[in-house]
Amino acid sequence: MERDLSSVKVSVIVPVYNAEKYVSKCFDSLVNQSLKDIEIIVIDDGSTDKTPEIVKDYANKDERIKIITQTNQKQGAARNRGLEIAQGEYVTFVDADDWIDGDYLEKMYNAVKKYNVNSAISSMRREKKNRSRWHIKFNEEKLCYGLNEILEAINLHLEAGGRLYKFSEIKDLRFAENSYWEDGFYTIQALYKEKSLIIVPDAVYHYFSNPGSTIKKKQTIKSIKDLITARMNIINFAEEKGIKLLNKVIYKERRGLFTIKHFKHRKDYYFGGIKIFSREKVFNEEDLKLCE
Repeated sequence: MERDLSSVKVSVIVPVYNAEKYVSKCFDSLVNQSLKDIEIIVIDDGSTDKTPEIVKDYANKDERIKIITQTNQKQGAARNRGLEIAQGEYVTFVDADDWIDGDYLEKMYNAVKKYNVNSAISSMRREKKNRSRWHIKFNEEKLCYGLNEILEAINLHLEAGGRLYKFSEIKDLRFAENSYWEDGFYTIQALYKEKSLIIVPDAVYHYFSNPGSTIKKKQTIKSIKDLITARMNIINFAEEKGIKLLNKVIYKERRGLFTIKHFKHRKDYYFGGIKIFSREKVFNEEDLKLCE
């Protein structure tokens, strides 16, 4: 029997790429959610390992899982494919090497409904092979309205994970494609569109610090340029909306014993972790050439 998609409360979008070591833990956490009225949209971004076989095995056992395959186009494009077909009232993103608590979606969904707001954010733990610690720890529920109040309450954390969005408010919003740093600019735009948020402290998203992930690999000219562009987009968007992001680093570089932090209007020089002086500097598109 075909499912009634009008009953889908949450669409979970999961981009996967060569995640055979981790994907089972992720999918165990998704298919066993206490909130049952969900769809799980999997975008296989050109995996060359056993990830597709593992995911297909889950899909054969759970009709809520839908699989899309594409050539490797990075995470932004994969998430966008998921957004194109999502049917849920709300949407959330979970990476293939991460996982969520069993009642995570139920707590997030119930919170947005209880307070009649458009979005929610959870606490987040950073997981390593032999260690776990809080990355974002909220201690109490808090209602926030408007981008300024939201950004202050979440301390500028702009990860894609750990969020729940009312889909109708962000239906036309898309991630930057072919970029190594797509999360932040999408998130700040989504929060602006959503306008309201509830902090759900006892819902927990587990972020696995995967040593083989893209951001853990050696930086390239392409990845550094993407980082600078993404952070400039965030700062420019916030300024356009009247939000001041103080001390937001656009790019950090090391030259011998010196560390230089580039901001939009200045750069700071550090020696041995101690700031020694600053220089006024207007950061613009021409500064992208510093990577070349």
